[in-house]
Formats: sequence, structure tokens, C-alpha cells
Amino acid sequence: CRDFDVDVSIAKPTGFEATHVPNDISKIKIWFGLAFIAGFVALAYEMVWFRTLWVALKVNPQTFGSVLGILLLCMGMGSILGVCFIGRFNSPKRLYLLSQWLMGVVGALIILWFCYGSKEWGYLKSAFSYWGGADFFTPAYHKMGFYSIHILLPLLMLGLPSAAMGFTFPLLQKIVQLDTQHIGRRVGRIGLCIILGNILGSLVTGTILFKYIGTSQTLAVIVAMSSIFGFCAFVRNRNLPLFTSMMAAVVSIGLACLIPGNKTFWSVFHGTDSDNIAVYEDLLGLI
Repeated sequence: CRDFDVDVSIAKPTGFEATHVPNDISKIKIWFGLAFIAGFVALAYEMVWFRTLWVALKVNPQTFGSVLGILLLCMGMGSILGVCFIGRFNSPKRLYLLSQWLMGVVGALIILWFCYGSKEWGYLKSAFSYWGGADFFTPAYHKMGFYSIHILLPLLMLGLPSAAMGFTFPLLQKIVQLDTQHIGRRVGRIGLCIILGNILGSLVTGTILFKYIGTSQTLAVIVAMSSIFGFCAFVRNRNLPLFTSMMAAVVSIGLACLIPGNKTFWSVFHGTDSDNIAVYEDLLGLI
């Protein structure tokens, strides 16, 4: 190189020269915070669903496997739908927030249907008769059948909310992956935020909320937390007034207030009235 005038240049890949970095890259941190909240809510929901179904299915060897299998299956189907349709949405941010908000709304409506729906006809009549039985293998169990209890009941309770939860995963990646140079780093950061939210959600729910306020009010707190996503979904929309985002939050908080107290909640899944039972609940279980 000392004797010859050599022009040494390193060719840059054309893909990185064409990388486009949007102007709103500095605002991406808020989505990591929302991912943390979503992770907290997700694990809190799962713990409430498991404890409720543990009673509703009358604990048996099939309970854990059937509930977990249905939960993961619905989340997976929701993720596949999100991947298939993500290219058709112009605003993944608003859709992500709406999906998280609707997950809480739908979850609350399902529980309210169980608690306040008529026990004199349809599926609730059969389920209420089964819940009121003193043992697992009752005539009501044989009348309903294995699939109506172990498949349909978990699907009714957590199917739609779990699918909505899975639907948000590809949307969140679409939001945070703004350029090709930081894909791995952002996948890791999003995963870290969600997992930290999962850990905190499970700890707070299992060690504090179940013990001091019970399952039903824990569910009410989670539903109320989903108002954050409903408010954020509309607050930056120029075509809608601020009143719309406030109403979305009010809907979540209103549904949370309608969820009955712990005694009434558990009386439903024991097939009786609240006057006929005494309930004690802590972090270890339900008596």
C-alpha cells in the first residue's frame, strides 16, 4: 500500500442505506410502558381465570390441562389472526390499544353474564345445577357431558379475551419495529417489559389482591386498569373529542363496579345463594 496509490472503500449494503427512521422514534418508550402494563394485566387475568375455573370445574385431574390448553390455543389463534390481517390496518397503534381495552370489557361482560344471567334456562341452568352438586360425578355432570364442562365452560370464560390478548402481540411488534437496525434489540426490550409485567402481576395478584380483596374484586381492579388502554386509544384522535376517550375509561370502570362482591361471586360457582355460604379466601386458596 506504501508503493501504490490504492483506493480502498468498503461497500455498504444497500438495504441499510435505504433504512427509513420515522420522526416519532423518540416516542417509542411509551409503548414499552404500555407493554409492561399489558403484561401485568395478562398474568393477573390468568390467575383469576384459573382460580375461578378451579372451582367451577370442581377440581379434577383434567382441570389444569384443559384450562391451560384452551388458554394457549386461543392466544395462538389470536396471534395468527393478527399476523394474517396486520397489513390491512392503517393504524396498528389504535388497534392495539382497542384490543387491550376490549379484552377487559369482554372479560367483565362474560363474568357479569355468569353472575347475573338467568339460571332458569340455557347453558347457565345446566351449569348452575352442576355447580350445586356435592361431588364431581353427579347426575348433572353426566347430563352436561365432559365436553360441555371441560371445553365449553373454559372457552366461554376466557376464549375471547385470550384471543384478543394474542391478537395484540404482532400489533405491538409492528408498532415498535421502526427500522431494520434495531430489530433484535427491540424484540428483547419488548419481551423484557412484558415479562417484568407478568412477574409483578402474578406477585401482586397472588400475594396481595387475592388475600385482601378476594377474586371478584381482583377482577374488578384488572378491568378498571384496562381503562388506561381505552383512554389512550381515543385521546390522540383528532376526529374525536376528548369526551370519547373519557367515556371509554368510564365504560371499563363502570363494568368493574358492577362485578359483585366475593361472597356473591363464589355463590354462583357453587350453585347457591350468597345467604347459604360462608367464604374465606387467601393467597393459598378458597374455603
